[in-house]
Amino acid sequence: VWGWVADGITLTMIGISIAIVSQGVQTVGEYPEPMPMRPREADQFTDTSFTNRLWDNIGGRLTCPMTTLWIFSLSTGQGFTASLLKTSFWSQTLAPNAYNCFL
Repeated sequence: VWGWVADGITLTMIGISIAIVSQGVQTVGEYPEPMPMRPREADQFTDTSFTNRLWDNIGGRLTCPMTTLWIFSLSTGQGFTASLLKTSFWSQTLAPNAYNCFL
């Protein structure tokens, strides 16, 4: 069961990321076209970073419980995502460098 949960959450996170990125940007000077995932406040030309800040705040709060469940389900070692992350390339090559990149 936990493997299905991990894989489902992985696909959900990828889908949400693709949906947000595919919203695109409006060209300055053109009338903004309505976008389904874009708030109305972002159609103003006074603040072009409003959408980014809005999605950062909303996205973090919405995905926090999902990320907690995702990490727990990955720790069981079941599912395609866990088996992909257990490969030697991820665990021996990229994982040791993650801490250095964080610092």
